[in-house]
Amino acid sequence: MLPMAAAGHWDWIVIGSGFGGSVCALRLAEKGYRVLVLEQGRRLRAGDFPRSNWNLKRWLWAPRLGFRGPFRISFMRHLTAFSGVGVGGGSLIYANTLPQPAPGFFRAPGWSGLADWKRELEPHYATALRMLGAIPVPELAPADRALREVARATGREADFAPTRVAVYFGQPGVEAPDPYFDGQGPPRTGCTSCGGCIICLPARPHKTLRPDNLPLPASLASSIPLPPPVVALGSSPRGLRPSPSRRPPPPPPPLAFSA
Repeated sequence: MLPMAAAGHWDWIVIGSGFGGSVCALRLAEKGYRVLVLEQGRRLRAGDFPRSNWNLKRWLWAPRLGFRGPFRISFMRHLTAFSGVGVGGGSLIYANTLPQPAPGFFRAPGWSGLADWKRELEPHYATALRMLGAIPVPELAPADRALREVARATGREADFAPTRVAVYFGQPGVEAPDPYFDGQGPPRTGCTSCGGCIICLPARPHKTLRPDNLPLPASLASSIPLPPPVVALGSSPRGLRPSPSRRPPPPPPPLAFSA
């Protein structure tokens, strides 16, 4: 398959290191499986992120143009999709907002007959919110106050609520010991309300799935290598094989998940 993957036996291969892939890899590793994580992008450290999304080369993912940032825009016929490229996947660009679907989503005819999904997923939403330290924004910005006035004017003020975000507010600009994992995680710097949530500024008041931001338990400390990027799985006489992109970025170093 790939030189790095051929070095050992893997029970599971997880493609992508975002919210879905990271959680899958964690749960499998907790059960004692050997897990290989494949990620198309590179490992971004705090200093690798742009201070403005006008810095296109460090913000956008467009390797043919030499842009190797974490933000990818995929244009399709009826849809434009935003996604993250790099260790942490979509958690690198999600602006720390954590909305839950409205009740109508769970009643959609495509899947509502399979289970009571709202009841089934409720405890998992609670776990995700706890792991990400989600809280309502403590202060309303001008746009929030304007939206509240619109809700009041239309008789729907009860439906207005502050946005729930995965941000550590604390004392603005002041670093504090990890408040989320009994001191086992990295320190946090209080949000300064600079508005740079989506570009993941180095102060790190917000939560992503980068290993320096959301550490795994110490009992799972192990090296999870990240081979060259994979865009598809093709068949061969020997089984499935990853098909690397034509112009891959430089392969990142092995990624160590540790607390």
